[in-house]
Amino acid sequence: MKPIVHAVTYLKNVFDIASRKKIIRYAVAQLREVRETVPFDAIAFRGLSGAILAPAIADKLGVGIIAIRKPTEQSHSFQKVEGYRNCKYIIVDDLISSGATIRIIQDTIYNHHCDRSECLGVWLYNPNGGTARDEIEDKKGIPPILNGEDW
Repeated sequence: MKPIVHAVTYLKNVFDIASRKKIIRYAVAQLREVRETVPFDAIAFRGLSGAILAPAIADKLGVGIIAIRKPTEQSHSFQKVEGYRNCKYIIVDDLISSGATIRIIQDTIYNHHCDRSECLGVWLYNPNGGTARDEIEDKKGIPPILNGEDW
């Protein structure tokens, strides 16, 4: 019997092995190109899908990771930010709707002993599920979208 992926809709492509591998390959290919003009040191993420994808992408690019804990998240650590500090980073996320998650990630990094860190942009692995690019880029406080024009 073939296993069935059981997850909420937005996580199915992360839990499905073939989809996850495709996302990682695509991310690495695009972010290698991006890194030629936007030299980032780390990838920041928050949430389960980010915790699954970001380390694999970072490993293949040879960059660090920055994990942002949600305020309600229970863990063995009291740290809100773990990983690289005082570096140039990008955020990897699934989509942007209101921009709140992106702002929270930036603010959390800045406010937890990382005031010399700089967010250089956002790369979305499921951009079709969110707001249109021109609407995102009009939102105050949202760094540049690093996805290629084909998204």
